[in-house]
Amino acid sequence: MRNYQSMSVKEILAAQKKVAVLRIVGYVVATVVILFSLAAYWYSVLSIISSLTLVLAGLLFVRLLGRLHKLRYGKIELILMDACDCEKYVAIYQELRAKKPQKNRMDTINIAKGYFFKGDFAAAKQELNTIRKEELKGKNWIPYLNVALQNYLELGELQHARAVRQELEKYEASQKSGSPAARLAANLIQYTDFAEAFRRRDYETARKLQDAVRSLSNHAAQLSLLYYRMAVMELSAGEREEAREHLEYVKEYGGQVFVKKEAEKLLEEE
Repeated sequence: MRNYQSMSVKEILAAQKKVAVLRIVGYVVATVVILFSLAAYWYSVLSIISSLTLVLAGLLFVRLLGRLHKLRYGKIELILMDACDCEKYVAIYQELRAKKPQKNRMDTINIAKGYFFKGDFAAAKQELNTIRKEELKGKNWIPYLNVALQNYLELGELQHARAVRQELEKYEASQKSGSPAARLAANLIQYTDFAEAFRRRDYETARKLQDAVRSLSNHAAQLSLLYYRMAVMELSAGEREEAREHLEYVKEYGGQVFVKKEAEKLLEEE
């Protein structure tokens, strides 16, 4: 299977469609197998062990199909997070949204995220403003708050950012203590505090938080943003060698992430 990063938008969408069709066919086959096994047991054609084996096989197949569904969208995510190709990422989700504009608001959130990493904060805000709170359910809520928070900070709209942060705190408080959702919300709050401190040029506070934020940054797009901010603070503290190392990373791996140009400017000035 080809890497999505080397494929065109048209090729990726064609691959997505093929997987979607296979997934539907797979669900039909699994359902038939389960119904057949139950009917065969009912009419004493199969033993209870054989029937249960077929039922479990059908259920396992359904679960594998669900993982395949997550995988195909996970591969798109890497176009932004690892390859840092913001334009391709946005183009893919614009095409996917056009096919079902009101069905999945996650497409719009992803488009806004692509614009954010590209540095088009006004476009990201415009996308987010089309989403009503009532449309955000379950897994969509955290990604929305994350993108909105980071985008407001880059726009310098600190009051709006703090209002969204309060929503994130409410969400964390509503979750079971220690649950994955609660931990994710707590991590995003910590990342937001780091980003806001950097924005206010409170480098002392930001540097205290950067190690924790570093543990949350696992992909090139996230690391480019983090390392650029760390480099700015290091230059302010006279730590030129450390700053250059971080800026070189952004220059090499930052792709279309908006801080890449700023990193290149700082390297030229060194």
